Amino acid sequence: MWKKSLFFKIVYILFFSKFVRTSGAEVGEPLYLTPLLDEGKVAEAQQSSKVQPDIGNITSYCGYFTTNKECKSNLFFWYFPAQRNSGKAPVVLWFPNTSGKPDKTDTIMYSLFEEIGPFAYQNGTV
Repeated sequence: MWKKSLFFKIVYILFFSKFVRTSGAEVGEPLYLTPLLDEGKVAEAQQSSKVQPDIGNITSYCGYFTTNKECKSNLFFWYFPAQRNSGKAPVVLWFPNTSGKPDKTDTIMYSLFEEIGPFAYQNGTV
């Protein structure tokens, strides 16, 4: 069943990605943090993953963790520390749309603005 779900997600991404328009801004290469962590470079991994500039004065970090080196599988994350009591607050892992049916809720951006992130999109503004 998971293979079917994965297949539909890949098809969805490939199909709709040709309609996405970018600003032409250079975004650089993906940030794979596992090699840094394997070498014990935790501070460098943290600094490298910090999103610049802070969006709305909210600190966040993002990148990829390698989940299977042989298959070159990686997991994207976007971490927002708790705005209050961040040292004691639990970490929530949010996996959007686990139904296996591709729709607009498959994207991290949808989750960020509509479901669980620290931002809201209302009347054309963030």
